[in-house]
Amino acid sequence: MSSPSVKKNFLMSTAYQVLIIILPFITTPYFSRVLGAGPIGIYSYTQSYQTYFSMFAALGTMSYGTREIARFRDDVTKRSVLFWEIELMYGCMDRLDPVQYQIPDLLYCPEHGHPGDHV
Repeated sequence: MSSPSVKKNFLMSTAYQVLIIILPFITTPYFSRVLGAGPIGIYSYTQSYQTYFSMFAALGTMSYGTREIARFRDDVTKRSVLFWEIELMYGCMDRLDPVQYQIPDLLYCPEHGHPGDHV
């Protein structure tokens, strides 16, 4: 198998970055027209919750992981064990995201009633 080309990697990475920037300009007007304002607002509200909980799950993981793995850079076994421990910790925190989606649903969904509603 041949070694990867730096030029090819650069071009593919650039194409990917350009696609990430341009694609929303193409899809957003279409989805806004098809879905309407209500569902777009619900999606944005839900996405804001998901973003907060994803940031909470990643809180400090990068700096902790970098520091600890650098400490054991010469011991491959300890470094590998530490890597998988950090990965497991992040995975467990990330698995809480679906649970966090239920909080706004239970609080604000019309089927469940709004907080403070007295039926």
